[in-house]
Amino acid sequence: MKTGYIMLILFLGYSVFGQENQTIEGVLEGSRIVVDLIGVLKSNDTKTRNATYDCKKMKAADVCFVNKKEIKLEVELSMRDENQSPYVLIISKNHKECAVLIPAGIYNYKVVDSASKEVLRRGDVVIKICSHLSIGIE
Repeated sequence: MKTGYIMLILFLGYSVFGQENQTIEGVLEGSRIVVDLIGVLKSNDTKTRNATYDCKKMKAADVCFVNKKEIKLEVELSMRDENQSPYVLIISKNHKECAVLIPAGIYNYKVVDSASKEVLRRGDVVIKICSHLSIGIE
């Protein structure tokens, strides 16, 4: 990422300072643009870095279900000892859907064929803090 910043500064510096008929206002405007771009790029890095730490504070994790079947599926994911609404993921054939930053704990899941409403699989899954779990459905 640092090499990207350096290349950007060199490119913009060359385009700004490489022309003979540049006025001081043009040089200042080019410098301001470079500083703004670096600020935007650094703020995006900070957001990405902070997102990894939020899961610990929130005691949350991500869980994904990969549908390897040739039918559309619904996955109901509900915390075992809580009376909250279940997470429902609708997964097209050969696709993946995720529940992001859900509270860590023990969950029951149920895989249902969307068309016939037949239950294909039931099970329990332990979701640990900051984990990125992926469950394949074949």
